[in-house]
Amino acid sequence: MPVIELTQNVFLFKTSDLSCNAFLIKGKEKNVLIDSGTITSMKPHTEFLKELNLRADDISLILHTHGHYDHFQADKLYEKAKFFLSEFDSKHLEQENPEFTRRTKEPFFYPKINSYLKENQVIEVNPFSLKVISTPGHTKGSICFYEENKKMLFSGYTLFFHTIGRTDLQSGSFSEIKNSIQKLSELEIEFLFPGHGKVIQGLKENQENFKFVKANFF
Repeated sequence: MPVIELTQNVFLFKTSDLSCNAFLIKGKEKNVLIDSGTITSMKPHTEFLKELNLRADDISLILHTHGHYDHFQADKLYEKAKFFLSEFDSKHLEQENPEFTRRTKEPFFYPKINSYLKENQVIEVNPFSLKVISTPGHTKGSICFYEENKKMLFSGYTLFFHTIGRTDLQSGSFSEIKNSIQKLSELEIEFLFPGHGKVIQGLKENQENFKFVKANFF
């Protein structure tokens, strides 16, 4: 499967296993990945990077939406990158908590988190500015990234096409994810880039998706 350019300088790394959607943002000074994926994603990621004339060492930063294994294990490929995650979820990685991270029996990698992401923090990836939005529900420390000028939302495991993230895992909360989705629905979104599943493009299409989710889940 080839790498997919979703909009200018934003690429989807989608693998055929149970791994998450990984999104590469090519900035003028640095390249940033939002989530990485499972260990089995490492090989296809290498091929995706080659298509873009990049190597793993060209990725400066990996931003994580939450601390489940299918979103961080492929960090192992990116030895030169720094890893950012919310403080709550980071603590469970530091403790190597298998119930929280949903650790599998296969060889397992825990990245060392370099910095905790905080509400309203802005990550500059010139010409992109990614604002951190706290969206507890799937995990207590789940976050999304919003690019206001380009109306892009990287929604992790909080919001998908016609559905929401699971809330039955450790630290999950249905009431919190409901509040988080209400918070997100107040944003102007033209591109929804979820952690799994299909991308939603168009202001109208995203408004309709929020209406569907609220009507069918809340």
